[in-house]
Amino acid sequence: MFRIVTDRKDAGDTFIPPWLFVPLLGGAWWHGTHNKPAERPPDPPKPAAHAQALVSSTIENGGFEMDVDGDGVPDAWVVSGSSAALDNASVHAGAWSLRMEGEPEVIASHLLPANQAKRITVAFWARSADVQGGTFSVILRTVDEKQEDHEQVKTPTVSGEAEWQQLQEEFRVPEKEQAVSIELVLGSGTIWLDDVQVNAVRN
Repeated sequence: MFRIVTDRKDAGDTFIPPWLFVPLLGGAWWHGTHNKPAERPPDPPKPAAHAQALVSSTIENGGFEMDVDGDGVPDAWVVSGSSAALDNASVHAGAWSLRMEGEPEVIASHLLPANQAKRITVAFWARSADVQGGTFSVILRTVDEKQEDHEQVKTPTVSGEAEWQQLQEEFRVPEKEQAVSIELVLGSGTIWLDDVQVNAVRN
């Protein structure tokens, strides 16, 4: 045991120079008065599931990459029928496609902006398995100013077993339509859809 003496040295005393005084005490008073406690860094944001959008068009989430709530249904789409869900086993691009099993009928629909377009083109990639010819349809559904519902149906050439192929259908939009949506409808077999693009033209 020793006593700290900062200004003289007597017998039995241990002399500690003043310049060693702060290191001996661990510099507690220095750190407490001159250094602020380190702030905890903010937690990194949680990534949204399938958050990367792959397709640029007037349709949201056309690549089926976004499913923020993780319910298996792609964001911005409404699915009804027996079976339709995101699938990462067979895709055209990215990490996910939409698989539809049409027994009975299954529908995936998407509401489009009512932008007074005169023509709408729907392009997409599809792969099929055991699909009977004529049971897959692309429907343009519109609602006019009198709230009357109208639909136009196109039947792409999809049947049997087919690898990924790009399909496209064009629709004429009636005047004074207040709501526009597209529907992808399957009545038999299984189909995978990916990279849906919808382009609207005003002339």
